[in-house]
Amino acid sequence: MPKYDISFNVDDNGRLEIVNGSYTDITKMSIRGCNGNLIEIDDKDEINALINCISGFSYTENSSLDGRRGWEYLINYYHGSQLISQISIMNSSDKYHANINGIHYTPNESGLGTCLSDRYYDELYGSEGNYTEEDH
Repeated sequence: MPKYDISFNVDDNGRLEIVNGSYTDITKMSIRGCNGNLIEIDDKDEINALINCISGFSYTENSSLDGRRGWEYLINYYHGSQLISQISIMNSSDKYHANINGIHYTPNESGLGTCLSDRYYDELYGSEGNYTEEDH
């Protein structure tokens, strides 16, 4: 089985891109909530919808978040069973941020959290959730 060296990167214009491959190489994703609950998705339309949502933002590197740990959503992208990339989404100071390949970024537009909360919040956290509405 060939090794996939695919990963996400933020380009010079602040846009999310995939390097050493294409989005069609992603065959599965998993989304884990900070409570440990996990959703696995292999539907290509669902995978593409989430990628399109996350890549619809421009990002600025945010070194002030270096050293921060934790996440509200951890997204793993796979080709078959091989992990090819990981993005974590965290809420800090009432703003969502992304950790892509170990680098913290802040989107230049609001709404990153809704890419996940609108689709997966109830499934990961239940209808009552672990957070209050003020946290979102």
